[in-house]
Amino acid sequence: MTLFEQGKSTVMARKALLEEQRIKLLEKQKNINTTIEKLNYKIALYEEIESGKRKDFTEEV
Repeated sequence: MTLFEQGKSTVMARKALLEEQRIKLLEKQKNINTTIEKLNYKIALYEEIESGKRKDFTEEV
């Protein structure tokens, strides 16, 4: 808020802060998407176990 109160002379600095925040959020989004993909894969494995297409992980081979 301090930069905003300083007026037009801080436009570039305020924009830079927003761009930094965007980069951080995009990285978090990437990590979340990766985690969701892993969860989807694991859930699909359990669905295959439930449907009988795959043995349970605890069963002997």
